[in-house]
Amino acid sequence: MKIYSPQLPLGIELRSDASYDNYIWDDNAELHYWLKKLEQGSEERCVVLWGGASSGKTHLLQAFAQQLGLQNKRATYIPLKQYKELSPDVFEDLELLDAVLLDDLGAISGHREWEEALFHLYNRMKNTKNLLLISAVDTPARINLLLPDLSSRLQASGVVRINPLADTTKSKVLTMLASRKGIVLTIDVANYLINRYPRDMTTLSTLLNELDKASLIAQRKLTIPFVKEVLTQ
Repeated sequence: MKIYSPQLPLGIELRSDASYDNYIWDDNAELHYWLKKLEQGSEERCVVLWGGASSGKTHLLQAFAQQLGLQNKRATYIPLKQYKELSPDVFEDLELLDAVLLDDLGAISGHREWEEALFHLYNRMKNTKNLLLISAVDTPARINLLLPDLSSRLQASGVVRINPLADTTKSKVLTMLASRKGIVLTIDVANYLINRYPRDMTTLSTLLNELDKASLIAQRKLTIPFVKEVLTQ
């Protein structure tokens, strides 16, 4: 079977670690169910995934794109926060693909040309019955879109929340990320980081990268005393 790689705008790449195996589903069983339904051809043809900063929206969309490729389906992933480097014309003919994944709806909020292009893409994809999957930091009703028609259509679509990760889940994520780097991070050390630093996963992942480098240079294990030493420098 041929595996299709997602079609990407020039200069856009998917992260190599974007996969379902690299996501802890403990707090998002319903989300996992939704994504599986969409993979299998749910009747819902437009879905908005929304969640706060560092909730894993980009990871999930990119992982979904790669899953579709494994199923011999054609998809594209477009990070809307890079709209300045792109053109609304990037939406042309995308309705011919099995799925279009748009990351960060709020990035184009207030930009009429982009909103109009998305509105027309939505209508074309409704006609072709292919999937439009969009991520956002909030529900469509709370995104300040200029076009009422676009807003109403997205509000009428499937809207699924990405639940915030519990601290216990964040500990699991950190230990999993550390393991993939080839380092041992105990739950005690993971909890220490979560309890003393900003709890968003972007910050925690950055701290882990810093500790990984320091551990390699010093040839020391990631203990709480060593973590204190590195992060107070």
